[in-house]
Amino acid sequence: MADRRHLGASGSALTLESSKSREGADHGNIQAAGSGAAAPAPQEDKEKKEKEPNYVVRKAKSIWATLDLDKPTLITMFKGACAPTIALSFYQADAVANYFTTLGYLVAIASILAVPIMPRAKFLQNLLFNTIAVCLGAAIALLAIWTGIQARLHTQAPDTPPTAYNSSQAAVCAIWLFFEVFLINTIRSARPQLNFTCILTSIYAVVSMTYGPSFPTMAAGISFARRLTVCFLYVLVSSSSTSSGLTNYAVPVSPSLPAQICSSFQSPAGS
Repeated sequence: MADRRHLGASGSALTLESSKSREGADHGNIQAAGSGAAAPAPQEDKEKKEKEPNYVVRKAKSIWATLDLDKPTLITMFKGACAPTIALSFYQADAVANYFTTLGYLVAIASILAVPIMPRAKFLQNLLFNTIAVCLGAAIALLAIWTGIQARLHTQAPDTPPTAYNSSQAAVCAIWLFFEVFLINTIRSARPQLNFTCILTSIYAVVSMTYGPSFPTMAAGISFARRLTVCFLYVLVSSSSTSSGLTNYAVPVSPSLPAQICSSFQSPAGS
């Protein structure tokens, strides 16, 4: 009996030892497996971070998506912005700045009114009408300046300085300005296709009649009218040639030329 008890105790001890050794082996395997799976985790996170765009790129993409601009729209914006950019760039030259003096800003404004984003037929029509309107505006401005100078000569005292303010000359120029603006807007209402031409002529009338009361002689008025006319015509002939190039070669839009021009002369609906 003692031998059997001894054998049973030794067997149970061996069973406990073998179970502990198995538990230790299983624990070691679990640790090894855990360490092996966690080792490549930092590298994978680094690769994910490299593939993901940074905050600036993501913000730029979100802003671009909000604008909803496509390629044709961007090209059209480029066509419209080139003419005034070139007009302002050549004004940086000393020779140009000395000639146009304070009238240089009108070059950029007139280049915008050339509207190079229009179809080619409409653009050529607008260019022709703008040129004719500027020439007529120059003739009316010279007549208004002459009448203003005559009002000065008949109302100022003999000992008055030539450059002194004269209310009669200012009143005459104001009447001419009222008449020109009324006439231009009447034509603009009757012929909506002359919208840009009427805007250009209105600018010419406002500028010429604003400076009109300051001219003591007709020579000064003619000199100013010449510079103002050259300022507009330079844009319509030179800078608008840039607009012509943009209109004809940068995503040109060209319906039938005769049909486009003829349709523009038709009376608006309901008139």
